[in-house]
Amino acid sequence: MKNYINDRDPETHKGHYGHALLIAGSRGKMGAAVLASKACLRAGAGLLTTHIPQCGLDILQTAVPEAMADTDINPHHFTQLPQHLERFNAIAIGPGLGTDPSSADALKTLLSTIQTQNLTPKLILDADALNILAKNPKWMKLLHANTILTPHAGEYERLFGAF
Repeated sequence: MKNYINDRDPETHKGHYGHALLIAGSRGKMGAAVLASKACLRAGAGLLTTHIPQCGLDILQTAVPEAMADTDINPHHFTQLPQHLERFNAIAIGPGLGTDPSSADALKTLLSTIQTQNLTPKLILDADALNILAKNPKWMKLLHANTILTPHAGEYERLFGAF
């Protein structure tokens, strides 16, 4: 079987392999944040900051201690952006996020901030971020060229109609 992850130069350290931000999880859906955090690290991110609601801190730190945790001010869902978005090479949002209106507002703030500050991270929208986007199609204009959408068939239909 072919090795899809290159060996790392022994003269490098985790800081040479990018810093990813994952915005995920909500009350009752922290498993999605855990699985996505593990996948991000397994895929090769050198550093990972996972932004989660306060209710998920013990869960994330127990299940994925190698991820840095950044907690939202809200105990149950995503409502605010982490500080200093410019430090991230990639930003993923959506797994287990939920579709609370304040989470939708925070997603719009994220997209607008990336655009107005001319940030160029790889941006990945998944799961509930896509469901929120489907309810707010005018926000599509806020997506930049480095945006990746990961819809399954149902999410695709909500976003673009039947295929």
